[in-house]
Amino acid sequence: MKPSMSIRKKQKAETRNIILNCARDLFSNKGFEVSMRTIAKEANVSVGTLFVHFKDKNDLLAHVLHEGLAAAGKRGLSNLSSTKSVLDNLIDVTKPVYSYYFENPRLSQVLLKESIFISEEEEDENQLIRDQLYWFLGEIMKIIQPRFKNDPILNIENFMSTFLSLYFINLLKHLKKDSPNLNEAMDDLMKPLRGLVVGYGLE
Repeated sequence: MKPSMSIRKKQKAETRNIILNCARDLFSNKGFEVSMRTIAKEANVSVGTLFVHFKDKNDLLAHVLHEGLAAAGKRGLSNLSSTKSVLDNLIDVTKPVYSYYFENPRLSQVLLKESIFISEEEEDENQLIRDQLYWFLGEIMKIIQPRFKNDPILNIENFMSTFLSLYFINLLKHLKKDSPNLNEAMDDLMKPLRGLVVGYGLE
């Protein structure tokens, strides 16, 4: 007798979770160089089963961190308020995400390296990461957009692009440290963000 659809779905979900947990441990301990064959062996599944769930190693890595990053992003977005200053909103939305990265520094280094410095051929493999980032930025823009008052000189897209650059430069700088410190990172980010906000007359 064949297993029911619900049982098969449950088994598939369980196998997927086992793969993700094993991949998380291996990426943390051995870096991105670990092979898919090694991950399959550790998860006690065939390499073919691994590729049923994830199309390649980049896709697997993105899913390893996606859930935690998505939750951190939601916590950050819950801090947004139209009554706060633009600077306070940017700091408050960033802190939970930085916190998650710093709790998983080795994995975060690998993820950022593989997602930022990608070739055009690999772009589709990072769609999950990009979609999450666009959603995150879009939610921030909804809150701070009214501060721009439709002024053609104060371009919100340029503002957000600069914010994103400062965000990643500071994040990468602190992830290089042996033990990233959240408060130090936020203090370092505060300085250029204040300059950005003042430069746009949004203080």
